[in-house]
Amino acid sequence: MYISRALLASCAILACTQAHSQVLNLWCEPLNQNAIVGQTIGITVFANTSGTSALALSDAYLAITWDPLVLLNTTPATISETAPWSTSYWAPGAPINTSVVDGDAKRELLGNLPPGHPVAPIGSMHDPVNRIKVTTFSFQVLTTAQTSFKLWSSVSGESTNFYKGNFQIGEWSLAFDHGNYSEALVNPVPEPFSVSVLGVGIIALCRRRRRS
Repeated sequence: MYISRALLASCAILACTQAHSQVLNLWCEPLNQNAIVGQTIGITVFANTSGTSALALSDAYLAITWDPLVLLNTTPATISETAPWSTSYWAPGAPINTSVVDGDAKRELLGNLPPGHPVAPIGSMHDPVNRIKVTTFSFQVLTTAQTSFKLWSSVSGESTNFYKGNFQIGEWSLAFDHGNYSEALVNPVPEPFSVSVLGVGIIALCRRRRRS
């Protein structure tokens, strides 16, 4: 049976469109947290897919930024992840740039190939049930300035990307809750001892004013 080249081309385009129709949703939690100066906090990246079937993943690159004057990166050099990543682990990559304004970093997931794939289930952004944990970053809070941690689609020439086997899912098919980034806000407060000392000082000042 004869099939025209035009028909074959149309079928190929349709197949490619269907193959790339899935979107991997990415977000950070907690979205907003209070932290005491000196405390170590965790910020976790989660994922799921808004496609028609669960999406098997193999490895990934994350482009992240934070303010090193407020948050000191204390994430271990390697992390043994729990299921569903099996024996995969995260290792720090080279800094994206040398700017002193933020603490840019790229972290690479060294994952197992089948059958060790983690699977991103079908769900929506911020779904509390249908999701997988990608990894957790840890930071020590240095000052009381409000700040944020951001996971970017791309920053300074580097991009967040996930792979299925040896095939790149593609930056264009990743969804972030703020368009081209996901953000986790941190609201630091003074540690309790400093607050108590401040309180004693205020009380003493009030007593002096009363006496005068």
